[in-house]
Amino acid sequence: MDTLSSAHPQLPFKTIMRLAELIITTNPLIKSYLQKTYKYVFLDEFQNTTVIQYEFLRNCFFDSTSIITAVGDDKQRIMTWAGAKDTAFSDLKKDINSKEVPLFMNFRSAPRLVALQNYLVENLLKKTDIATASPKWNPEDGQCNIWIFDNPDVEKDYLLTSVKKWINEDNISPRDICILVKQQLNVYVGDLIDYFNSNGVKARDENEIQNFLSEGLILYFIDALYCTFDKRASIEHQSFFHFIQSLYAYESDNELISLEVRINDLKNEILETFRKQSISKNDINETIEKILNFAGSERIKSEYQKYDEPYFKYLITNFVDLFFSEYEITKNVIDSLNNILGKETIPVMTVHKSKGLEYNTVIFVGLEDNAFWSYQNQPDEDRCTFFVALSRAKNRVVFTFSKMRYDKFNRPRNQNIEKIKDILEGLNDSGLVAIEEKK
Repeated sequence: MDTLSSAHPQLPFKTIMRLAELIITTNPLIKSYLQKTYKYVFLDEFQNTTVIQYEFLRNCFFDSTSIITAVGDDKQRIMTWAGAKDTAFSDLKKDINSKEVPLFMNFRSAPRLVALQNYLVENLLKKTDIATASPKWNPEDGQCNIWIFDNPDVEKDYLLTSVKKWINEDNISPRDICILVKQQLNVYVGDLIDYFNSNGVKARDENEIQNFLSEGLILYFIDALYCTFDKRASIEHQSFFHFIQSLYAYESDNELISLEVRINDLKNEILETFRKQSISKNDINETIEKILNFAGSERIKSEYQKYDEPYFKYLITNFVDLFFSEYEITKNVIDSLNNILGKETIPVMTVHKSKGLEYNTVIFVGLEDNAFWSYQNQPDEDRCTFFVALSRAKNRVVFTFSKMRYDKFNRPRNQNIEKIKDILEGLNDSGLVAIEEKK
């Protein structure tokens, strides 16, 4: 999506980290204030900590009384290419004499998927940290399949039929079905997304829009519009109300009552605009400006200090463009917002983008040598990538293999599964995976 291309950074992240470290190491007063401010330090996804991040952490907190908790899973270290530190956990234990607390319960996945993960942990990843399934499941719950196809046309047709069945007969929300690829999303599933959308199942590439929709400013716009056009949107109204309340530190009853009155006035102004027979892009832009002015640009920038003027304008412009493009199609504000958020839409993304997410059903497209082209050079990381894909699923995971695929130049290429045959053998030898050829 061209409108969501990010602004060019002025400094690389590594440089920013080193400059922050320089400030800490050369100014004892700032370091002292930092340590006094944060009694507790929580480090999530610690297995992907880089050398620079670890050194920054050391300089900030290792000589303090702050309580440090690091959470992570070595089996999901998929950022080695970006400098993830292989010895992050062992170094932390040594440097601060920390205590290791293993977490054995897998609350996400069904028992058969947990059993499969355990088998692969032992036999593919060569590790010993075995998990236990949550008792909320029945013992036989969980399903893993490998589906083999002659070509992508057969693959996308069978996947469409399967997904429609899961949605219509099994009552699984489209948002609880995810399609994953290792890389080159357009090559592996670009046509699949188009095919789904042309045949009654919404699907979209989440990679570009995921970060955009996590921005506080964008969520503020979305909440304001939702609660204006849907009187039942109490959660969005509450979120919108608290956003303003927090910006201005309103506490007294009079301030809160006055805020509620002014919010209702804003809603009425917006509704009046949308009573027009035809809504132009300028109308959309003026509506967003009203919502923005209600909070105050400078107040928002002071709350979100990353919002310098270029980035602030970038977010506003892109939201107006995105909202208007959806409104031109739907002619309905709520439907437009639902489309922006991807409601009733199957998310499609790379494994790296899926980190930390979970879905009832995961379809991994392309369990093939070409998808894992770097496997011989970095087998450990690619096995972890595969494990991340597998462990996103709560109830069902499907891996697909196509005997032929088109490359990025649309040339047909035969596919193999020789370089990654240890993954296939691990799945087959587990006795928990159904391998089926589909026609």
